[in-house]
Amino acid sequence: MAARNPIDPVRIYVLWHEECREGQELAQAVYRWFRGSPDDLGEAGYGIPVHYRSQPLPGRGNGPLPIDPHASDITIVVPLVDEHMVTDGAWRRYLQELYPANPKQPPYPIYPVVLHPAAYQLPDRLAGLNFIRLDRPGDARSGWRVAVSPQRRQRLLSLLTQACCRVLQAHAPGAPRTGLLPVTADEAGLPVRVFLSHAKADGVEIAARLRDGLLHHGQLQVFFDESDLPFGHGYTQRLDDAASAGGTSTSAMIAVYTDAYAGRPWCQRELRGARSPVRLDGEDGCRWYHKPLLVVDQLEGERTRFLGEIGQAPVIRWNPQRVGETIDLLLREILWSLYHRHWASRLRLPEGSHAFCGALDLHVAMRIRRHAGDALRRILVPPPGPAAFERLWLTDLLDGVAVGGFDELERGMR
Repeated sequence: MAARNPIDPVRIYVLWHEECREGQELAQAVYRWFRGSPDDLGEAGYGIPVHYRSQPLPGRGNGPLPIDPHASDITIVVPLVDEHMVTDGAWRRYLQELYPANPKQPPYPIYPVVLHPAAYQLPDRLAGLNFIRLDRPGDARSGWRVAVSPQRRQRLLSLLTQACCRVLQAHAPGAPRTGLLPVTADEAGLPVRVFLSHAKADGVEIAARLRDGLLHHGQLQVFFDESDLPFGHGYTQRLDDAASAGGTSTSAMIAVYTDAYAGRPWCQRELRGARSPVRLDGEDGCRWYHKPLLVVDQLEGERTRFLGEIGQAPVIRWNPQRVGETIDLLLREILWSLYHRHWASRLRLPEGSHAFCGALDLHVAMRIRRHAGDALRRILVPPPGPAAFERLWLTDLLDGVAVGGFDELERGMR
């Protein structure tokens, strides 16, 4: 009998001591950010599964439920380390078991988070890792403890999102492995490069602020036409390659949606290129994706037009004081896209079924229908997928092509 697929393509485990005051709050923030907010029906359950490890099991003297690296293709472990975790003998043994005797080949990435200075007193194998630090010199403090919890929470989500993006980028979809922690800089994955789409009439200043924010936010790079298109050379092919989902020079896009944006043909062309789906598995493949997109809204006039290619992309109001949060939202879109590509690559698609690695909209569905032809019977998307009435609407517009979920297909094949 063939082995069953792992339960999840990716899992994140958050660990904290039951007496840690911040642990549960931070763990819940990680869940809502990476899995999708339960308050938003469009994203609840859309992202990466997050599992908790906190209280010891009854009758178990050495910590919480063990972590099974075989329950997912990629496993990421995040211990929230405070003084209770460090001084608890059962937790020390539990943490030491997470890391093998040979630290050059750990079974999964471990990102310990410093909640207390005692975190550096963990067992040697873990103490040698580069910790995620949430404190900054200018933070208000009460004794050793930082008083600004919202800042610590935001820093945790930001740094952890960047780390997870690198892990998923470094491993090709559909290639499950056991030693997933990159050892060298090359194995850690290339920096993410972002295309800034904007109208010259009123979007340059915002695009420049976003460029500066991206370059100082982490290991990110930017395609900004004012500095990336050489003088005296043709620009059409370069712009098309940078903007399109099939291009290799960028992996995500921010569209600065100002009053002039929708009326600019080049902006429309860039957006259309980014949101036109391309095949993940070659010209004859059945798995599709498009470029992750974040729309930054800076509409000031009385009216403009909406561009249908935006589809289900998130939209955030421009705030020059919250550039970091804007970039974090884009990084989450990139991470979710990578996660869905990993998931789609392992699906055993029946004849006539195609998989799309993102939130389905009519623009994407029609393009897949056009390229796949009459052989198309079903389009599969990550859960939760469109609502029931929207599935019926899409099926009607697509001449009988059904819409289902990745999870529905896997449940039917177990």
